[in-house]
Amino acid sequence: MLDAALDTSSNTASFVIYDRSAKQVIAAAHDLSVGRRSANLLPDMVRICVAAKVTWRDIARWTIGAGPGSFTGIRVGAALVQGICAGSGSIYRGVPSSVAMAWQAMPSAGRKITTVHDGRRREVILSPFQYTGTRLNATGDAAAVPLTALSQDADTVYVTLAENPALAANELRVITLPYLDATNLMTAPGWQSKDASTNEPIEPLYVRPAVFVKPRPISV
Repeated sequence: MLDAALDTSSNTASFVIYDRSAKQVIAAAHDLSVGRRSANLLPDMVRICVAAKVTWRDIARWTIGAGPGSFTGIRVGAALVQGICAGSGSIYRGVPSSVAMAWQAMPSAGRKITTVHDGRRREVILSPFQYTGTRLNATGDAAAVPLTALSQDADTVYVTLAENPALAANELRVITLPYLDATNLMTAPGWQSKDASTNEPIEPLYVRPAVFVKPRPISV
């Protein structure tokens, strides 16, 4: 019984095929094309599957990174997987990309974790989590805040991606991940794949509207 996970919320996509019974990754890539090069994403995923001798029908369940992150990237990933599942009969669900980041940083982060995405306009998008020892729980909704509003609370560790330099100039406890590993969308405690028989809604975490600047006035 195979699972797969795909995250396209950052500058590069992470695609993982996971053997649930053996609890091990059998194929993975964390540097696939997204954004303006998204046309290469599906061929890259097919190449990985062929090398692993896996077909779409071998994958019973998919987990999609739902953000926060790139608006376009999230939509591309969700649409691609839903299309694959329409043909293969597999099921799918969405899990916040921030969950994968928080769990990926857990070994060195501690119990109180806040993931950070670049929000543009001198803002960052924060997603707070608490690890209880058995579960990774969201302790609040993702929110866009000014970069200057970040707390220097000694108990909080901020987790961000290498592609996001927003925290470089701040005296904060920061863990910088080289990439987002989609494996953690499936394995984070409290967010593991369920034995569901139907698809779960994929609700992208946009935090704010995709267009967040005022439109230019029309001159007559």
